[in-house]
Amino acid sequence: MSIPPTILPKKKGFFQQHPEFRLDFIIKCQAQIDLHRLSGTSLNALGWKTVKDELNNIQDFHILQHKELKNQWDYLNRQWQIWRGLINRTGHGYDPVSGTFNWPEEVWANIIAVNSEAKKYKTAPLQHRDLLEKLFDGLSATGDFAWSPGMASVPSSTQQSEYVPLPDDMNVDDT
Repeated sequence: MSIPPTILPKKKGFFQQHPEFRLDFIIKCQAQIDLHRLSGTSLNALGWKTVKDELNNIQDFHILQHKELKNQWDYLNRQWQIWRGLINRTGHGYDPVSGTFNWPEEVWANIIAVNSEAKKYKTAPLQHRDLLEKLFDGLSATGDFAWSPGMASVPSSTQQSEYVPLPDDMNVDDT
C-alpha cells in the first residue's frame, strides 16, 4: 500500500500575508512615477530597485525581490482594471460613498460568469481606489496621443502648434 502524497497548502505571498504593506507599496511606486521612472506601463529598473530597497528597509522579516513586487503591481493593476470595467458599465449602480455596486443578482451573475474575480466587488469596495486610480490611470494608453501622469510633458503630437479660430470663436457676443 502506498502512502498518498501530502498536499501542502499553497504558500501565500508576502502581500497576501501582510496586506498592510500594500499601501506602502502603492505610495512608493507612485513616488517613482512622480520621478518619471517609468518603462512602458511599469516602473523602470531604478524605480523597482528603489521600491524594493525602501520596502525592505521598513520591515526585516522578509527580503522582497523584484518578482514579488512586479507580481503585486500586476495584481493591483488587474484589480484596478476589473473595478474600472464595473464603473464604466452602462447603467451601473455605483455608490461612490460606499464604493460598492447595487445591481440585482442576475446582473452580478452575468458579470461573475464573464470574470470571476469581479465577485469580490459585489460586497466590498476596491481598497485604495483613489491611489490606484492615480497610479494606473493612463499607464495603459498607447499611440500618438498617449499620455500618463508619470510623463515629463504632454507628447508634442497632442499639442496644437497654433491657434486656429473656429466659427463659434468669431464674433463672440460679450454680453
